[in-house]
Formats: sequence, structure tokens, C-alpha cells
Amino acid sequence: MMILTIRLTDTAFLDSPDVGDEECLCSRCGTRISDVAIRAWSAHEAGEAEYRYHPRCLGVEVADADSDDGPVEAL
Repeated sequence: MMILTIRLTDTAFLDSPDVGDEECLCSRCGTRISDVAIRAWSAHEAGEAEYRYHPRCLGVEVADADSDDGPVEAL
């Protein structure tokens, strides 16, 4: 299990585009996510909000799928 701290400066989105879509932006750095997204949801006054992040923006490294280390490691 991973514990994610959403910062007050992180952007909440009300949409959920596919990774690679021009609208799939990182909640922390604001740039496009083109490979792997870590997603979290929370209640928002306009509905359910999605937060999405590049793994590197959360200090996480994604391991190779063929690796015995598992899918995610903390940096």
C-alpha cells in the first residue's frame, strides 16, 4: 500500500483522460503524463475529484514489468 499526501498546491481535475491524452496533466507539476499515471480520488464540491501524478513527482520509481522487484519502488 502507498500513502499519498495531496498538497494544497496540487491541482484537482473533474475529468479522467487516458494516459498520453493531451488533457492528462500531472496534478503536481502540470505537465503531460505520457507513460504511467498514479491516480487518487477525493470528494470535491463539484463532485469526485481526480488527482494524477507522474511517479517521479511522488518520489516513486516504476520497475520493469519483467523485474522481480514488483511494479513500484520508493526512491
